[in-house]
Amino acid sequence: MLGLFRSMKSKGSVTDHSLENNKMFLKELTRAFDGKRNPILIFSAKDLAKATRNYDPGLIIHQDRFSDLYKGKHGTTNDRPILVEKFSYEGHSDPRERIINELVVLSQINHKHVAKLLGCCLETELPILVYECSDVNKILSDLIIDRQSSPLSWESRLRISTEIADAITYTHTFTSRPIIHRDIKLRNIILDHQDVARLFGFSLCIRIPDGQTHVEEPLAGTFGFMDPMYVATSQVSEKADVYGFGVVLLQILSGKSFYELIEEYPDFENQIWCLTAQADLLWQLVDPKIKEVTEQMCNLELEAYANLIVRCTRENEDERPEMIEVAKELRRIWKASQVQPQ
Repeated sequence: MLGLFRSMKSKGSVTDHSLENNKMFLKELTRAFDGKRNPILIFSAKDLAKATRNYDPGLIIHQDRFSDLYKGKHGTTNDRPILVEKFSYEGHSDPRERIINELVVLSQINHKHVAKLLGCCLETELPILVYECSDVNKILSDLIIDRQSSPLSWESRLRISTEIADAITYTHTFTSRPIIHRDIKLRNIILDHQDVARLFGFSLCIRIPDGQTHVEEPLAGTFGFMDPMYVATSQVSEKADVYGFGVVLLQILSGKSFYELIEEYPDFENQIWCLTAQADLLWQLVDPKIKEVTEQMCNLELEAYANLIVRCTRENEDERPEMIEVAKELRRIWKASQVQPQ
């Protein structure tokens, strides 16, 4: 068990916070599902303060009511880029259990499209998580909704959709106890300097017990991305992530926030279905920015993508596909988009 850790530095005193956080971490590890654990680094609070220039607000690349994500530099030459996630009590009375849960889960995940956990700091009152990153990192919502930089092409949006579908499929299938993310949304997708997508934000994730398909859990997630059946019954399954991902696909296609979509389409499921059923109306859903950077956009690709959105966001979870099917269909659409017409 102790071999899980690789300490960055041995200096510094052991605090009450460190003892309590270590106790919670080790307890959760003993309950964790069967799977290989990745070695993680232990950072000191002093090291992370230095890496983020004392948590300079100008280094924040992502912020919500639970945490701030800082871009920093670490190492003896201060040249290794890292992402530092610092949590707060706002929005949750004691988030330590969720943070430790995320730490344990990410220490067992190894997938190229899931944010790679480098390590953590357990000295602080709330543990701090540290992720691997590239020199340039962007949040997908900034590119799709806020449009803070050049618009993404249709081909790029298809590729990113496929990459995240692969990541979710992996978390559902790499162990006998599927990991349900419960907070799939644009703001939990990071792009590196080559626009390769990675899923993060696992603090709300849960594991489905062996031999079961559902688990009863208090409601948690983001409005608009939560499975209607989960909201109605408090029973969560893999299909909850399918629903959230369907809403993400719709945003990637339309370039609109969920609130903009609801305002435009109050009867969400039925109106979206009507638009996707008629090719001439379907183009109403497409982000105008796509057309500015995409020379050709095949109707068949668009129809297939839109049909997948409808299937993923069905109110009845039994009518939604499995994530592995979603990933396969997206890969097929993406490959078709790369075939140049004769």
